[in-house]
Amino acid sequence: MAFNFQCIRINKVKPSAHLHLLINAEIYDPPGPNDCEKISAIMNGLVSHVRMKVMLDPVTAWCNDPGNEGITSTVILTTSHSALHIWNLPPPQPSVMQFDLYSCGHFDPIDVIKFISMTFKVTNAAYKFLDRDSDLIELAAGNYAGNMP
Repeated sequence: MAFNFQCIRINKVKPSAHLHLLINAEIYDPPGPNDCEKISAIMNGLVSHVRMKVMLDPVTAWCNDPGNEGITSTVILTTSHSALHIWNLPPPQPSVMQFDLYSCGHFDPIDVIKFISMTFKVTNAAYKFLDRDSDLIELAAGNYAGNMP
């Protein structure tokens, strides 16, 4: 079976930006197996927060595989996607979160970092903000501790 991948323009979209934000974070209060609806709502909230549009509602699932326990959520946007993965580790270790938002539209990475940081009570994190238009150009990168970068 062949797949036809194409870029879809919806109404009058600004020129493509191809921006990609990656966040690697530690959290001490991770979601549990019964929190899939809550995480889906958070993903929808993030999309609204950055003024993007959902094309396909979030899909969120809990994984019970030993050594890989945690939650994963993805949401398809009219301008691309966002994904969240959290691996729950036994206390006192922090749980690990990986988050990314890729978009052909423009967004402020600091707004997203603050949203993620406050929502998940991030204690330590690193981030990279890339322009993927024609190369992987690093626009910003850094580390932060606490709830606000």
